[in-house]
Amino acid sequence: WVRSLGGMQKEALVVSAATGQLGDLRVMKARILAQGKGKDTVFNVTMFADLTQDEFKATCTLPLVPVFVPVVAVRCGVLLLRCAPPHRHVDADLTYKPIPNKAEPYMKPSVVGTPASVDWRNKGCITAVKNQAQCGSCWAFSASEVLSDRTCIEGGDNVVLSPQDMVSCDTQNYGCQGGYLNKAWDYLRSTGIVSDACYPYTAGAGNRGTCRSSCTGSGQWKKYHAQRYSTFRDVNSIKQEVYTNGPIQTGFIVYSDFMSYHSGVYVH
Repeated sequence: WVRSLGGMQKEALVVSAATGQLGDLRVMKARILAQGKGKDTVFNVTMFADLTQDEFKATCTLPLVPVFVPVVAVRCGVLLLRCAPPHRHVDADLTYKPIPNKAEPYMKPSVVGTPASVDWRNKGCITAVKNQAQCGSCWAFSASEVLSDRTCIEGGDNVVLSPQDMVSCDTQNYGCQGGYLNKAWDYLRSTGIVSDACYPYTAGAGNRGTCRSSCTGSGQWKKYHAQRYSTFRDVNSIKQEVYTNGPIQTGFIVYSDFMSYHSGVYVH
């Protein structure tokens, strides 16, 4: 487990592993796996598994923002998740490998006109999973990734767009201290963002950085814009939107079992 995550684990667990006393780890894994029984959620030992709930809350979440747009026509992202624990690196292949005709059944056939499942990854337009590290930039990551995905789905460039552009330059939001979903989309509509290759992510240590007006990486300074955004307040409308236009963005409260989320449809 320590090798697979490549992380800096608590000394007690490392010592325990070194002495062969792995009973606690096995019990922990069994408890985590049991959380997923009867659900569409797969839980497993993750890079957060050696944190207590208080440590996870202090390190990896932001306070609940009192007012924000519940759901916007953007990508599923975590508004309240702030960071990965310090000094951790997950050495894993996060590149999506298409599996035709094996879409996850995350939508039930309860809405006329929508199928039981849809998987936009099979179009080759969904960007890889990213790590925002020690910066509360989830609002920028999720919004920029949706704009990336939808630009491709609509027949435009298949490009990974820059969350750093938003973190550094969107003055209506708060950089590494969080942000509002609707204000993020106001920025994408009015100002737009460049590619991640042009403006790569540098805020992982918690510093939002200086707003730039030319590429700090490679490529050209080309802005991509959102034409409009919409808010959806019921499940059926969200299902129809995902099926018709692609990924969306939402915020949710991070419960303790999310520390062990691995894959599938998250159900608390």
